[in-house]
Amino acid sequence: MKLNRTNSKKPSNPKISFLPRDAVEFLRKNEKCENNYLLFSRFGRYQVNEKNNKKEVMVEPLSDPLSHNKFSTSLITEILQSLGQRQEWIVSQFPDYLKLQYKVNGRLLLGIGGGTPYTTTNPMKLHPLYGIPYIPGSSLKGSIRNCWLHEHLTGHSLPLGSKNLKDYFDICFGTGTDEEQTTSGKLIFLDAYPVEEYKIVRDVLTPHYKTYYNQKGASPPRDDDFPNIISLPAIEDTVFTIYIGINFKTSELDGDLRDQIIQTILSTFSEYGIGAKTAVGYGLGKVTLCSS
Repeated sequence: MKLNRTNSKKPSNPKISFLPRDAVEFLRKNEKCENNYLLFSRFGRYQVNEKNNKKEVMVEPLSDPLSHNKFSTSLITEILQSLGQRQEWIVSQFPDYLKLQYKVNGRLLLGIGGGTPYTTTNPMKLHPLYGIPYIPGSSLKGSIRNCWLHEHLTGHSLPLGSKNLKDYFDICFGTGTDEEQTTSGKLIFLDAYPVEEYKIVRDVLTPHYKTYYNQKGASPPRDDDFPNIISLPAIEDTVFTIYIGINFKTSELDGDLRDQIIQTILSTFSEYGIGAKTAVGYGLGKVTLCSS
């Protein structure tokens, strides 16, 4: 199953697709796919090279992972508007909810710790249906939960109304493990999408002691080792809409608790950050509370 090529000369080492024959034919006829998640995470190819009487298999995605802006601007706007309307309807089913806008200060790195069938590093969290960058609800919950732990539960558990902050932590985020969850949290975190558009730029990650890391410390790091420059995409100058459903009964949610939840969210983005490399300033931003 060969990928479509414009020249008629048959190469000595053609790149072969992992895809079924009908999928390859579809790509040939359409010539392009606008979903970057599919191009990078699902559509791959390989090439077999013979070198020193040995066969070497090179595996790569069908698309350069830094080529993200495939969608037309009008189509992106249409998708994001539809997602916003759907999320508005979802959170309106809860007794209360928060709508916030998160403006990235500097840059945001999402998903670089994962992997794909064709790479050891997933450079960006792309939505599997829409192919656009987004912040998963699980990431939002984990970051805000971590902020609550550090801000309120590392020392004394201060009282707030009839309960203390430890009690409210369990109520808001739930208790137990994934295998055996005792109670579910009252805060429901939806995935966060860009408001109207997004901007992706090229960033770099540069390990300076490649040999030292590859050999897992077998040889010491040395100044004559060559830095390993890794290109990866980052989000810049983008505003995300964040929806959080509040599934408290009216009698359970008082003004003090609601204010505490909002303050924790603001601290999460302004002081702790979200995504990767927050210790060096990535993922920090300004959050604005919208009317709900």
